[in-house]
Amino acid sequence: MLRAFFIFGACCGADSSSVALRSLLVQRAVATVCFSARTCRDSVSAQYLSAFCDLHIEEYHGISLSLFNLGWSEYLRTMLRASPEIVTVQSVLKKHRGLSPNNPYLQPSFMTRPQEIQPSVLAERVMRSARLIAKEWTEDMQLMRAENNEVWQRRLGKVSGLGAAEAAERLPVFAIDQDANADSPYRGGNYDLLQALITREAVGATVHELSLLPSRTAEARLLASAAEDAFEGELKLHAAEAFLASLLQLPFALEERIDEEGGLTDRFKVVEELLERRGELALRLA
Repeated sequence: MLRAFFIFGACCGADSSSVALRSLLVQRAVATVCFSARTCRDSVSAQYLSAFCDLHIEEYHGISLSLFNLGWSEYLRTMLRASPEIVTVQSVLKKHRGLSPNNPYLQPSFMTRPQEIQPSVLAERVMRSARLIAKEWTEDMQLMRAENNEVWQRRLGKVSGLGAAEAAERLPVFAIDQDANADSPYRGGNYDLLQALITREAVGATVHELSLLPSRTAEARLLASAAEDAFEGELKLHAAEAFLASLLQLPFALEERIDEEGGLTDRFKVVEELLERRGELALRLA
């Protein structure tokens, strides 16, 4: 199973963007398995999986978690090698057997039972979920060009003052079909984080390219400064959209360049190049 799962990683290549993508993929697969376990009333397995290696993944919505300091593949190998554990589960009975459930003087009754946790089984579930999410992302990353166009449509609508009326008539670029049984339970959140990750990686690539040109160093600093904390910690929904909108609202500025000449930072040109890199990166990773 693990060898088959690695095929996705091999297709992505070995650069930092693909490593970040695979780490996010495993992170979201873990959250999906935790959700499925709780749906089946197996909160013990969900708690164990979320806290494995002290990562606490289940409730985390972001892309900056130092999730796999040991590497995403080693994380899975560690789980596959881990020995089964027996945990004692204690639950409170909702009713007092044979007695009035409304008697305030009766103390709650507890029931304990042993439950075996098999980390290797959980690891296989994570890998199966990751393969499903990877298939969905292969489709979803094809939408990034349309997302780029939507950035300019929203900006045009805001500047012209007609944005609300036009936006109400436009369909969203990404829409979840709630009737499709193949969708993973967190597909909307997964797509939101995928968009944030690709945007962050595109920012890094754009900053690097601009910094190599003496005439564009001021714009490189502008973009790097704007993105410094934009994707750190827990992210709100539509973090990538919010970052691009804030970037477009920055004023024009005259700054000194590395060639010691004054340079005008054109935020529109920077965003245009950033979106181009984002589209290229999405197609390459798809």
